[in-house]
Amino acid sequence: MGVLYVTQEDSLIKTELDRLIIVHEGKKLQDIPLVRIDAVVIMGRVGITSGAVRVLMENRIPVSYLSNTGRPLGRLDPVPNKNNLLRRLQYKLSDDSSGTLNIAREMIRGKITNQRAVLRSKEVGGESEETKKVRVRLKELAVSLDGVDNLDRLRGVEGEAASLYYSVFDSRIKKKEFSFPGRAKRPPTDPVNSLLSFAYTLLMNDIFGAVFAVGFDPYIGFLHADRYGRPSLALDLMEEFRPLVADAVVLSLINRGELTISDFEEVLGKTWYLKREGKKTFLRAYENKKHQAFRHPFFGKRTTYCQSFLDQAVILAKAVRGEISKYVPLTMR
Repeated sequence: MGVLYVTQEDSLIKTELDRLIIVHEGKKLQDIPLVRIDAVVIMGRVGITSGAVRVLMENRIPVSYLSNTGRPLGRLDPVPNKNNLLRRLQYKLSDDSSGTLNIAREMIRGKITNQRAVLRSKEVGGESEETKKVRVRLKELAVSLDGVDNLDRLRGVEGEAASLYYSVFDSRIKKKEFSFPGRAKRPPTDPVNSLLSFAYTLLMNDIFGAVFAVGFDPYIGFLHADRYGRPSLALDLMEEFRPLVADAVVLSLINRGELTISDFEEVLGKTWYLKREGKKTFLRAYENKKHQAFRHPFFGKRTTYCQSFLDQAVILAKAVRGEISKYVPLTMR
């Protein structure tokens, strides 16, 4: 079971019985049983028949549309989960500043803890004093969260932590042809930022699916402010997974030499994107990371990152319903 990424320009997605077929210029590129597909992600100029859409919706398989460069364009989802009681509690809690703060605080604690875990990986030439100082400061910020009494201050702590983390992210990169001058989002002004943005887009799409499946409204969050069209809850829940999944994939692909500068193209001056073959390499690595097994600290069971997206949405639902005293983020210490 996994996500099917369709990247071949001018290809067509259709169905035959209980199988999804991808055709390009009259040739069958892929023939996959629907039972093996959790979601479909379409990138670029790819067509899909109305019959295929209907079959996918009937089988509760969402379809996401991304631009050729990985920018989210839209999403088709099956009929929402019938858990309207959870959504009512979610809406009520989102208007409660105290309850919202308690959940958002733990989400940021999880993110900072996992950022420290990434920075513990081996650094070329040994850990620098700068990295040591950043790790110490990140620990202090995580502890300081207990004294934060409003969302604005919490977001300020998160912002400081992100700035510190990215200030030494370059020290995790072992290939000299790549460098990371700092986080640049729109547009990505170097290959590393291009990979990070692509990874975060894929991760957000997966988390969106998890919170939707549990019965939440993905657009009403606790940490990210409401904004028209913004999937705030999906962005909230993905924070703890950014270092564990997205950043880890980017660093692994670069440091193992699976991607090189030749896999990128610079367009419109200082805007970098992966070429088609580079996208394939990235998508394979991302899916492999999602299926990496580990023991979930809350449930005490073997799981994968892919399953843990859903697990964390379930834990969040328990916190919203008051079944547990607080939200417990997934952390790797």
